[in-house]
Amino acid sequence: MNDLELIKEYENQLKAYDLALSTIYFDHQTIAPKGGIEYRLSCLDVIEKTYYAKIDGIIKVEEIKKLENGILLDGVMTKKAKAKLKKIDKK
Repeated sequence: MNDLELIKEYENQLKAYDLALSTIYFDHQTIAPKGGIEYRLSCLDVIEKTYYAKIDGIIKVEEIKKLENGILLDGVMTKKAKAKLKKIDKK
């Protein structure tokens, strides 16, 4: 996946978050069907946080395993994740 495709995917995720949050706000401000707010809140749990990293240099298998097990990011420990190489530059 190239940089442009990653940006487009990121923009789509932002749109999904915006839609989810505006729907929850709308439900909060109006009379929603019974259980509507709870249902929409549970849908937010489905949306995953996705991080993309572009690494210059060599990454070791042990470092990929650390990413998969969780790392400290902005003072918060990340959850276990999937890490995979999208592209390898052979120089």
